[in-house]
Amino acid sequence: MVLIKSQILKMLVQTTQQQIDMLKRSIAQIQSSANEETKSSAGDKYETGRAMAQLEIDKLRNQLFQAENALQVLNGISTENHVDRVKHGSLVMTTQGCFFISISSKEIKIENQVVYPISVSAPIAKCLMNRKKGDSVAFQGRPFLIEDLS
Repeated sequence: MVLIKSQILKMLVQTTQQQIDMLKRSIAQIQSSANEETKSSAGDKYETGRAMAQLEIDKLRNQLFQAENALQVLNGISTENHVDRVKHGSLVMTTQGCFFISISSKEIKIENQVVYPISVSAPIAKCLMNRKKGDSVAFQGRPFLIEDLS
């Protein structure tokens, strides 16, 4: 399971870094376009265009901030140590699915296994936290048995 955990972490780091790079390029492109735009005789059109560009840049900067925070969270996860209880960075195999307690992201398929990356603030993560292998928990009326964790 440690190998799978390491692969999942690597995939999440790569995806998050790609997202950061794309956001930085988008911000630079919008900023460049806004700087190149010359003030026309229709001053309102120019000001509206610059304001729209600034709103888009602000939105992208917020996404960039969130992605950089996600990368920082991922970089703080160790794949080497064995854990006896579910905590941040745990890979948790349950009867209802496999969860990687890290950041919220789309599902990952690895070695014929679907893994759901979830943040510690996700309701299912809160339900699983501090539990150990063999523990049963109920989430949304469904029983979850923790079969394995690393």
